[in-house]
Amino acid sequence: MLHITNGDSVVGTLKEAGVPGKYSCWADVLWEGPVQYTGDDDDAFLSQRARFLYESEYSHSYEECLSTLQAWETALKSYRSHDEVVLWFEHDLFDQLILIRLLDWFARHELGDTRLTLICIGEYPGMPGFRGLGELRAEQLAPLLDRRQDVTSPQLQLARAAWKAFTGFDPTFIENILAADTTPLPFLAGALRRLLEEFPATRNGLARSEEQALRAAAELGSTSAGRMFLAIQDMEERSFMGDTSFWRILTRLGATPHLLLRLSAEPGDGFSQRSVDITELGRQVLAGNQDYVRLGGIDKWIGGVRLRGRESQWRWNGSRLVELPI
Repeated sequence: MLHITNGDSVVGTLKEAGVPGKYSCWADVLWEGPVQYTGDDDDAFLSQRARFLYESEYSHSYEECLSTLQAWETALKSYRSHDEVVLWFEHDLFDQLILIRLLDWFARHELGDTRLTLICIGEYPGMPGFRGLGELRAEQLAPLLDRRQDVTSPQLQLARAAWKAFTGFDPTFIENILAADTTPLPFLAGALRRLLEEFPATRNGLARSEEQALRAAAELGSTSAGRMFLAIQDMEERSFMGDTSFWRILTRLGATPHLLLRLSAEPGDGFSQRSVDITELGRQVLAGNQDYVRLGGIDKWIGGVRLRGRESQWRWNGSRLVELPI
């Protein structure tokens, strides 16, 4: 039995619980950076992701990033040597994008005698604020194995369509998925809607994650980056963002010449200890009196879509995407 999880933390808990089998994970931040459609060319997919992760300082070298991704991919390719592959995931954006990538991968391979099963939860008894599998203790996680279900053909078909839409050049492909039946993967629609909220807003040019960071800074006053990170988790219906992703957002909002946040740079301070204050320009953008994209331009990937320049072709108006002339 091969277990594939959303990160090393869950792998560690499965080992502690004595769940039998071998373990791997897939923990790429697919909601960040380029994820262009590569079809069956998995090497091209791994290479583009490794390049982004290295350039975004998630790792010390391109080779290190690529080696990690290749190790995860090698575990996938070992599926024929296992009687069963169990996918362990949850309801948020981070996990759902990884899940559709893995289901797309397995849909392109002949499973033979290997059983493919899925554990995917959005709540846990006695935990009203449940955020993910990583919160569960060994004695809570292990019993979930008995709740696993066989992956179905409709789930594979939906995942393939959703993956192709996410990695496509036109974000309305994602809206087409949302307009269709997504019940085979019950958490997918919410995740994809949250993804679309990362497009610049028509009101002020901010992605939802950026707006929440500014709002937290405005409400908390002079505070620490770590305290802000905790605050933005409570603003999400399904929290999905790790601290490294959040530090990258704060760094971008605190970049010259259009500082929306002012970050301290005390020697020896870890990022979470750095103090953060919203600037007057940040308040103006938050209020919708200035447009963040028009101020400083944008160069951002969301899946297969690249947004560039001082006017984004695509904006989010709160309920749907709006295409603007360039």
